[in-house]
Amino acid sequence: MKTIKCKLTVYFAEPFWVGVFERICDGKLSVAKVTFGAEPKDYDIQEFVLKHYYDLQFSPAVETIVKKDKKNPKRVLRDVKKQLQNNGIGTKSQQALKLQHELKKEEYKSNSKHKKQMDAEQKFKLKQQKKKAKHRGGKLGKIIAPLNEKMQKVKWGEYKLEDLFEIVGTKSLDSNAIDFIESGINFVGRTFENNGIQGKIQKRDFEPNEPFTITATVIGNYKYVKYQIEPYYCSQNINKLTPKSIIEKWNEKIAYYLIVSLQKFVSLYDGQQGGYKLEDIKNHKIKLPTQQGKIDFEFMESFIAELEAERIKKLEDYLVANGLKDYTLTAEEKQVLKDFEKQKFGEFNVIDIFDVKNTKSILSRDIIENSGDTPYLCASTENNAISSYISYDEKYLDKGNCVFIGGKTFVVTYQEKDFYSNDSHNLALYFKNNKTKLNQLYLATCINKSLGHKYSWGNSISKAKIQADKVSLPTKDNQPYYALMETFISAVQKLVIKDVVLYVNKKKGLN
Repeated sequence: MKTIKCKLTVYFAEPFWVGVFERICDGKLSVAKVTFGAEPKDYDIQEFVLKHYYDLQFSPAVETIVKKDKKNPKRVLRDVKKQLQNNGIGTKSQQALKLQHELKKEEYKSNSKHKKQMDAEQKFKLKQQKKKAKHRGGKLGKIIAPLNEKMQKVKWGEYKLEDLFEIVGTKSLDSNAIDFIESGINFVGRTFENNGIQGKIQKRDFEPNEPFTITATVIGNYKYVKYQIEPYYCSQNINKLTPKSIIEKWNEKIAYYLIVSLQKFVSLYDGQQGGYKLEDIKNHKIKLPTQQGKIDFEFMESFIAELEAERIKKLEDYLVANGLKDYTLTAEEKQVLKDFEKQKFGEFNVIDIFDVKNTKSILSRDIIENSGDTPYLCASTENNAISSYISYDEKYLDKGNCVFIGGKTFVVTYQEKDFYSNDSHNLALYFKNNKTKLNQLYLATCINKSLGHKYSWGNSISKAKIQADKVSLPTKDNQPYYALMETFISAVQKLVIKDVVLYVNKKKGLN
């Protein structure tokens, strides 16, 4: 019987707390490194080990000398004190981590030829598509042709972010210890929804952050940049950016223009719990339009205004085309909303309702953004999980009209159109009976609510795991009540669309 020894060392490696697992088996040492972010409590470490130990990716093993256990309690005490004084890990562990790094480099090199071939092919396709778009006078990428042409004529200057903004970490509050109230001061957390605002809280014994500043999250699987127009408090690991005097004009449109560049920077650290250092964001350079050697704020403002007008028109066209401008509830919809709390619910196996399939996979490094019209999904909470629209080999295409689950992030969305996926861990759920889009929107929400607490980063869902999962659904005669689900979602959709329609009308000056 093999004896395996495992040791965990937790230490602070600025700016984050990290942990190194050292595993010894048959005289060989392998190592796995994780980033905790904030200082973990004992119970946090215990929970991590219990849940995620078997998900760790250990390095290749290196030879090591296995010392016999020390029996002298005084010697043990001296060793403990020595470890507390020495942050970090031993030479052998460093060697193992270096070996793991070198192997990953070799793997990357071995794939580089294939990647270059794929890039060349995709670039050629993109070139042809650009020619066609120019000939048609149509849309190119995400920006309409007139705006794209406008961008081509601009002179650009390069600026460090610390020259544009005062960038500091905010005084933070523990979001888990917050009592939210109906009316108070905004509390900004590390979330995408509602401009990062998690709710309202009472005034603390220190002043809130001033309004008309930008917040940028530091850690988390996804990082977000938001513009705050009211005073606010923050949760942990959020930076505040206050414009300096070089920004001679400051309003919402200019803020949004700059946020695009800021979001590109923080998104470089997506997919990892650890984030960027304060010096990283301060030293990052962005390009801005210039005129006579100065930042052209007029261009930035007018560009955002034109882009907003174009998006408003597209939104209005969408509402009209899909018959969504009517937000008046029918008598049936009103009744369903009124009686919904009295509705009986039952639990049903997911696999009894859906056929579950793993999606195909295309790595993000192998695509060219905005090269086509097919959605490319990346399991993000933003934009219904769509990261870009691409052109690619159709053999990698997945069928739409399904519930899509981001395997590693557990983002649940409904995908109407055929799509490409960034990861084969993602799942596509297809109704066994031909149900409507509204039914699937309801089911997507139910799956998220029923299973969201169960799965997370490091404990991801899979085709095997979902076999035993159940969802709670409204019932009639002990069967899923699909007619009610459809009516309920129709009513909810109208309530949401009402705000959208009113927003469009406001922007057009119709209110």
